Amino acid sequence: MRKLLPIILVLTLILTSCSHQPTQDKTTYDLIAKGNYFFTNGQLTSALECFTQGLEQAQRSGDTYLYNVCLGNLGNVYMQMGDYDHAIHNYEASYEEARKRNNKVLQFAIVTNMVGAYSLKGDVRSAQRLYELQLSLPGRTPQLKQYYLLQSQGIIAFAGNHFQLAIDYLEQAIDYVGYRHLDEVHAIEQMNEIGDIYLKWNKPDSAITSYQRCLNLAKKKNYTIVLPDVYKGLAKAYAKKGDAEKQREWHTRYLDLTDSLKGPGGIKEAENKIFDIENQQTERQIASLTTRNQTQTFIIILVVLLVVLLTAFIIVMRRNYRRLREVQRLLVEKNERMRRESNQQKHLLNQYADMLAQQEEKTSEKTTEKKAANPISDEQQTLLLRKIENVMTDVSVISRSDFSMRQLADAVGSNTKYVSVAINEAYGESFKNLLSEYRIREACRRLTSPEYYDKFTLMGIGKDLGFNSSSAFIAAFKKVTGMTPAVYQRLALNNS
Repeated sequence: MRKLLPIILVLTLILTSCSHQPTQDKTTYDLIAKGNYFFTNGQLTSALECFTQGLEQAQRSGDTYLYNVCLGNLGNVYMQMGDYDHAIHNYEASYEEARKRNNKVLQFAIVTNMVGAYSLKGDVRSAQRLYELQLSLPGRTPQLKQYYLLQSQGIIAFAGNHFQLAIDYLEQAIDYVGYRHLDEVHAIEQMNEIGDIYLKWNKPDSAITSYQRCLNLAKKKNYTIVLPDVYKGLAKAYAKKGDAEKQREWHTRYLDLTDSLKGPGGIKEAENKIFDIENQQTERQIASLTTRNQTQTFIIILVVLLVVLLTAFIIVMRRNYRRLREVQRLLVEKNERMRRESNQQKHLLNQYADMLAQQEEKTSEKTTEKKAANPISDEQQTLLLRKIENVMTDVSVISRSDFSMRQLADAVGSNTKYVSVAINEAYGESFKNLLSEYRIREACRRLTSPEYYDKFTLMGIGKDLGFNSSSAFIAAFKKVTGMTPAVYQRLALNNS
């Protein structure tokens, strides 16, 4: 796709909008008008220098509107040079300023150019997005808006390689120019674009016809800026046809014309000046924003700090409160457990005394029935529980990691069945849980005994009591006491 699109026409729209804006900086306006003259005559270097000087003058005079217009015109020059990234950068800056000023006609002009820039760059999605925005904005006249919308649809279709659809839209734009009696310059642009489409579509004969039609009308209207693109297009078309002589003729014309119109001498200098101006503008904006926001920033930081400190204080207080309530709950549960254990022991002793007193009064029939329900007598079970208690309080025995009910039964001279029944009836729990409770009791004692906690770590104490892993020790400890070993030790030591 070629570089030139309807930028000249939109540029005229920008200048027209500019003429209706109140401004005291006539120097900047004259530089813009001069740059427009050079641009329409294809003298891009001179146009770039004029718009750059206008940008600098508008900055010095503080005329933000003309500064914005210069940005848009610089985008036009970059677009004609094929530097679409720079063009888009300037268009976006110009559009943002026009949006702030609520100048919708100028917004439409800039968005129209941006549709072309993104299409030329091959970014169809962005071009389509901007076309939707273009639909919502007013043109300088309804007729021009409809013309530019047809044109935008054509170049977007071209960018998406929908060649016939693109040609249909652009031919409609040409017909619309005649129907609405618009300036024929608009038709020149579309004829040139159609030539480019046919060229990419590999239809050189149709491309040559379109270029010749464009060339004839351009000469009639003295519209010289389109000539380099037309000459270049004709050279490519004849090359595709295999007509080397015609190809050389038009290529020579293209080179002669471009050499006379633009030279690289002043472009780099103008670009550097634009870069400096943009930097100065940005620095001033940053300094202004920094000064204005210093007080707000200080207040915000102060408020944030107060909120953080208050939040931290509330969190700490709530955590302490929860911990206190948890400790109180655990202490109550522990006291209740100790009370139940004491009651169980008293109950066992009373049961044993009662059984001895009533043993002789039992009839043989009752004795027979009880044996049928319980494999051992109450006296035997009481004696068995005493033996179990003696073994379970022997730390050297229960600390063996492989200590089992079988070993307990052997130690008390019974079997696992009788031992299991006695434990279940007396304690209401399994052998495994009972073993964990006796081990944890010893662990609690050791955690508060200097002879142990000065020499062993918490995990060392757990391992010494028969737990195979730290996780098993902690889980058993929490199940029995409701807290971890570390918390228990800290609370116990603090209380002592």
